[in-house]
Amino acid sequence: MLLARPPEPHDADLQDILVWHALRSTSRLRPLPPGGHHGRVAAHDDGGGSGRRNPGPSAAARNRAALLAAARRLFDELGADVPMSRLAAEAGVGQAVLYRVFPDRASAVWEVFTEDLTALEALADAGDLPALLGEVSRSAARSTGFLQVVAGHLGDPRLAEVGERFAAALVRCRERTAPERRPRRDLTTGDLRLAVQMVTGALVTTPRGERLGVARRSWDLLGIPVDLDDGPR
Repeated sequence: MLLARPPEPHDADLQDILVWHALRSTSRLRPLPPGGHHGRVAAHDDGGGSGRRNPGPSAAARNRAALLAAARRLFDELGADVPMSRLAAEAGVGQAVLYRVFPDRASAVWEVFTEDLTALEALADAGDLPALLGEVSRSAARSTGFLQVVAGHLGDPRLAEVGERFAAALVRCRERTAPERRPRRDLTTGDLRLAVQMVTGALVTTPRGERLGVARRSWDLLGIPVDLDDGPR
């Protein structure tokens, strides 16, 4: 079941990492046509009853990429209860391929989460805090459904490791940001993490079309400069 409430402040050590889902696709799903996959090029199905021989690493990489993209779309649009069989159909692979890549639902969630965090760490290394916080906000606005999926795994020990990576990336970005681009107030890294929780938590219960406006207003109220007009979409 999806969570109906935004993150609470006392969950700070865990919920601050819920924002690390940047740069994911959020295309609106349409009903699957018989035997089809929304017109997308299907990944190579090297399992699940086709009888074809495993074509090797290149097809395995394509299958993995297709499953990751499908997981992003379906977790965001349908939430944590999406059937794994739907994920395989969306990616255009068989059940055998699906379970070789993702043995269970949790492994799919964490694979998407980790890949997106890696991309966000690269953005943090550029040393522009307003740009980083802007992309975090855009990503949260696009993918509140995925936030709620991750919130269903708050007890998973892998969350602590991701939280440490988040904190380290935020520190690096803050230190490398030019003085004129930093917040005017003397905010600690912990303050920034709490601010991210507050903004992304507000977006969970905000209608899709209003989320960026709410994010801008929230950052303005907090007195933290954020770039929300340009950047990755």
